[in-house]
Amino acid sequence: MLGLIEVRLLNHTPQCVESFHQMLSEVDAILDAWKTTGDADYLLRVTVPDLPGLSYLISHILAQNKGVAHLKTAVVLNRLKENGQLMPGTTPLR
Repeated sequence: MLGLIEVRLLNHTPQCVESFHQMLSEVDAILDAWKTTGDADYLLRVTVPDLPGLSYLISHILAQNKGVAHLKTAVVLNRLKENGQLMPGTTPLR
């Protein structure tokens, strides 16, 4: 299953940022990470086998990072468009 996780850091000191970036490089479940504007500092695209796996990723890995202040998670229900292409079975709006 896919999840999208918004991450806000405690602050932007080199120690917090480096700690977070190190974690990104070590966790295979994190497929993509983007630095963003707005309320969140980063947006992560993650893959896990199931909801318990997502819970573990959030509680035991992401939330335990010393630089992380806040997490907001969304679970992807359906992929409608990927890499510029509609997924099979998706009806375009006209």
